Amino acid sequence: MKIQTLSILTGSAACNAKCPFCVSKMTHSGGVNIKSHEINWHNFKVACKLADRAGVTTAMLTGKGEPTLWPKQIESYLIALNGMFPFVELQTNGLTIANDTIDLHTLKYWRQLGLTTIAVSVAHFNEYYNKEIYIGSNSNKSYPSIDVFANKIHMAGLSMRLNCVMLKGFVDDWLDIDEFLNLVRLLGIEQFTLIPVNKPADKVKETCEEVYDWTVSHGLDRSDVSIIKAHLDKAGTQVLQLAHGAVVYDVNGQNVCLSNCLKTDGKENADTMRNLIFYPDGHLRYDWAHSGAILL
Repeated sequence: MKIQTLSILTGSAACNAKCPFCVSKMTHSGGVNIKSHEINWHNFKVACKLADRAGVTTAMLTGKGEPTLWPKQIESYLIALNGMFPFVELQTNGLTIANDTIDLHTLKYWRQLGLTTIAVSVAHFNEYYNKEIYIGSNSNKSYPSIDVFANKIHMAGLSMRLNCVMLKGFVDDWLDIDEFLNLVRLLGIEQFTLIPVNKPADKVKETCEEVYDWTVSHGLDRSDVSIIKAHLDKAGTQVLQLAHGAVVYDVNGQNVCLSNCLKTDGKENADTMRNLIFYPDGHLRYDWAHSGAILL
């Protein structure tokens, strides 16, 4: 059995964004709450050993909340990883990077410790729409333009992946994607991933009806995604197909991936596990949605 990615839950469930489609609220908590957590370093070593033997090339620092609210923990994980995996990525909404809570000096230090890539999640190329999703349209706070993220990340010597969560009324068709691609290419962003928002399982409605209803009403239909894929097939060249079914394209020299952050829709390779997920309490799982998918 091969494993693609070691996902490391960093920080707590605390978050500085207000995403109405919050993925954390659509998946089990794994014991993670808004308080700080002690790390089970013994089991972390076990997780790294398993990941190494299973051929993992990427360790992803992610979270049930916003990882960059816990910079010291990020530093501790980077030190503990000690260059074990070629690629070490940090997944973030980017707000602390844009407002300089995470400054350039910190990013450069993390790079020295082994961080290679920062993945920033957005919902649009226009900051007005991103503000609506991540901050709230009624807030007096502003949302930064994407070039703020890109310039700072690149100044730190890091690579950038821009993850666009696709929503009805936001980025939902080829014309939007084409305009977004022009911006991504202009800013020199190395990787661009399109992620149609996941329609949650029915059981989510029992625990978080507001998130369930919003996500269902703003999720793309399968026909929408099929049309987008057809356009990518025509406009680009497939350069890679990942084990869970995601396809990577070269579109006029720009890396573009059409992916899904949770589901595999039956397209996964049976010999490859998409994620090995380490929880701070030491539990090790291989599925975000099902607490019973546990190894340790």
